[in-house]
Amino acid sequence: MTISAKLEFHPETLEHVKTEKSSCYGVSFTEDSSILTSCHSEIQMRNSTNLRTKTTAVMDEEEAVSAAVIVGDTLLTKISSFKENKYITYIGSLEQPTQTVLHSEYFDNPQQLTYVAANKDYIASIDIVNKRLKVFLFTTKDHQLTDMNHPYDVGLHLTSDAVLITDFNGGTLSKYALSSSHADLIWTCKKLTRPNRVTTDESGLIYVIEYRSPHILIISPEGE
Repeated sequence: MTISAKLEFHPETLEHVKTEKSSCYGVSFTEDSSILTSCHSEIQMRNSTNLRTKTTAVMDEEEAVSAAVIVGDTLLTKISSFKENKYITYIGSLEQPTQTVLHSEYFDNPQQLTYVAANKDYIASIDIVNKRLKVFLFTTKDHQLTDMNHPYDVGLHLTSDAVLITDFNGGTLSKYALSSSHADLIWTCKKLTRPNRVTTDESGLIYVIEYRSPHILIISPEGE
């Protein structure tokens, strides 16, 4: 069963923080419950108990950060480098965010942002232009998403070797099991309308945001 939860904001109890930039491209939680946001050429990490306390890492002015996650002490950032016409995944820290290049590829359209997710075993990203799921950490795995219309966001389970992918135009959410050499489809939920971003919690519940919808869809680990 899919549960539709209406978002109700209470400004008197919820602290809203306005970033210094015009828009943010991504948000994730760190293992110590800090909040990590990627805004243009900056990465900002805020303390969840005091959102106004932040640490800022600044990338090259020619680079736009489309996603950032922290696993342990490692910072993973997905960068659109307009200077080099590349999508680049960096491994580093907030002090040295461009320390090591993990993955790099040329892009044709700099407006096509690529998202990234990570857990303790895998790093996953979606190649929107070529409709491919890229899974890598120490070795790269590349999977053709032939059955998808417009694969958009990717999420990794916290407790299992599985990946979730939203198909924006196809209206589906699919779950794949990851192995050392390939990804196997487990199920596809087909009752969605323009699913956008996806994430999971430690119990395995799946949370999906649909385009221009005020609701969070909560989906079971079995895709119901």
